[in-house]
Amino acid sequence: MKLLEKTNRMYLALTATLLFVVGALLYLTLTSLIQAELSESLLHQVDRISAKMEQGQDVATSAPELEIEAGVSLVLTEPQFQNVMILDEITNELEPYREVVVINIIAGVSYRITARQIRIEASEYLGSIGIALLLAMVVLLAGLYYLNQRVSQSIWRPFYDNLDALKSFSLQNERGIELQDSGISEFTELNRSIMELSNRVRSDFKLLKSFTENASHEIQTPLSIIQVKLEEALQLPDLPEHHAQLLNEAFSSTQRLSRLNRSLLFLTKIENQQFDLSPLVVIPAILERVFEQYEDVMLAKGLSVDVVSTSPLSLRGNVFLIESLLSNLIGNAIKHNREGGLIQISWSDADITIANSGVPLSVDPMSLVERFAKADQTSPSLGLGLAISKSICEVHNWDMKYTTENDVHSIRIGFRL
Repeated sequence: MKLLEKTNRMYLALTATLLFVVGALLYLTLTSLIQAELSESLLHQVDRISAKMEQGQDVATSAPELEIEAGVSLVLTEPQFQNVMILDEITNELEPYREVVVINIIAGVSYRITARQIRIEASEYLGSIGIALLLAMVVLLAGLYYLNQRVSQSIWRPFYDNLDALKSFSLQNERGIELQDSGISEFTELNRSIMELSNRVRSDFKLLKSFTENASHEIQTPLSIIQVKLEEALQLPDLPEHHAQLLNEAFSSTQRLSRLNRSLLFLTKIENQQFDLSPLVVIPAILERVFEQYEDVMLAKGLSVDVVSTSPLSLRGNVFLIESLLSNLIGNAIKHNREGGLIQISWSDADITIANSGVPLSVDPMSLVERFAKADQTSPSLGLGLAISKSICEVHNWDMKYTTENDVHSIRIGFRL
C-alpha cells in the first residue's frame, strides 16, 4: 500500500469518526435547544393568559393548545413540562406536543392552565443533519483528494524520481547514483544517507572485484607452472612406475584445482553482476551452436535429440552467460545419459525445458543445485555446474526447477514475464 493511500484511509476514518461525533452532538444540542425554546415560549404564553385573567378579560380556550380548568385542588409550586402525543381529529394521527401545566390562584380561585405547542420530531431534522454532514464529508474528501494529488505531483515527484534512479542503479556504472534535491529536510537526509551507502557499496565492490581477480590470477599462475613442470616430469625417460603414478595423481589434482579456481571466479563474477544483460539473445541459434559442439560426443554415445518447439524465442540477457547455461545443462544431459538415450528440448515464451533419460536419483533433485552438491560423492565432478546455472538464472531473474520422474530428468527454466 502506498503512503498516500494509507494516509487517505486514515483521513477517511478520522473524518467519518469526527463527523459522526459532531452529528451526534449537533443532534443532542438541537434537541435541547428546541425543547428549551418551546418551554420558554409556553411559559410566556401562560404568563400572558394569567395577566389577562387577573384583569378580568375573557380568555378563549382552544383544545389542545390551551385548556383552563377552575376550582382545582391540586397544588403545584413549579410548572410541569412534558412531551405528549395527542390525536389530531382532522388527520386522525398522533401529533407530538410540548406541554406545560401551571396552577395559578386568580381572584381567590385556583386555576389549572395547560398550554401546548406542537414540537418538531427528531426524525424530521435528523435526516437534514445527516444529509448536511454527508455533503460536508464528500466536499472534505474531494478537497483532500485534490490536495493529495497536488502534493503527489509536486512534493513527492523528486522522491519517485530518486526511487527510479535507485532501481536503475548498477555497480557497473562508474558515474554512481544521481539524486534530486527536493528541498525537504527528511528527503535531503535520506538522499545523503543513500549517497553515502551507495559510495561505500561501490568502493567495497571494487575492492572485492580487484581482490577476486588478483587472487584468481595469483593462484592460476603457479598452478599453470606446476602443471607444466609435472608434464615435463612425466615425460622423463626411465621414470619409475611408482613415481609416474604419484606425479599423475598430482597432475590430476592441479587440473581439478585449476578448474575449481576458474569456476569459482566465474561464479563470483555472475553474482557480482559483472555482465551486461541488455542485449537481445536468440535462443534457437545458441542451441544450434551448443549441439554442434557436442555432436561427436552424442554420436559416440548413440544419443538422439528431440526438439519439440520450432518457434522463435528471443530474450534479454547476456549472450555468454546464456550460452554457458545451455551448454552446461545440455552437457549434463549428455554426461549423465545412458547409452542410446534421449534428450528432449522444448520452449515457449514462458519457459524452456531440457529433459534427458538417465538413472533414478536417491536424493532431492533441487539439492543438487547447491554448491559442491553431488549425487555420487565418488564422482570427479566439482559439483558447481548446476550452482553456476542457478546463479545465471537468478541474475536474469528467471526460475530454475530440477525434477525427476523414474529415469527421466527435467530442468525447467521459467522466464518471469
